[in-house]
Amino acid sequence: GETTLSAGSFLLDAAVLDQSVLSGRDDPGTNASDLDTAEIYASSLVSIDGSGAPGRGVPVYHIAVMHQDARRSDAKDETALAVGLHTSIDLGHGLSLLPLTEYVRHRNFAGVAGQNREYVTVAGGLAWNGWDIALAWTGRNTRHPDAADDRDDRLRLSGGYVFGPGLRLEAGWKAANESHVVSRTFEAKASFTLSF
Repeated sequence: GETTLSAGSFLLDAAVLDQSVLSGRDDPGTNASDLDTAEIYASSLVSIDGSGAPGRGVPVYHIAVMHQDARRSDAKDETALAVGLHTSIDLGHGLSLLPLTEYVRHRNFAGVAGQNREYVTVAGGLAWNGWDIALAWTGRNTRHPDAADDRDDRLRLSGGYVFGPGLRLEAGWKAANESHVVSRTFEAKASFTLSF
């Protein structure tokens, strides 16, 4: 197997977006003097990815930690943790089983103090001679500091087939219950990949 450690950081001074030919960043009365646009937003991400031997059922894992600095008096720093596992199991005769599970947790989601959000995903797929089918469920739980919790979920069923080099057809169905709104969606897609 192989383990990869990655780290990154991102900085943005949003005040530069207010600069134009007619108004500079330091001109009084422009949005650049407002706290929301003049502050610097900083984020950092550290992740560890491990890979196993394909087809042998060795788990492939992903662990990531994110921190976003609000740098605002009316917001809180946001942190997130993501842990995922997936693998490929060779069942013989060209048939492969592809299970996956993932957990993601956000603390102070979107900079709101005490607003925490969790995602849980469980999925599985089968692949055979260019055909594939997958079933996935995702649950989302949002805890609000001053309101009732929200519990949403999505169920997705999809399948596809690869017609020779590059051409793939896919179809999928999704049932969602989000913010007390129930929806059903069906979609189909054709894609072609050209390698050179």
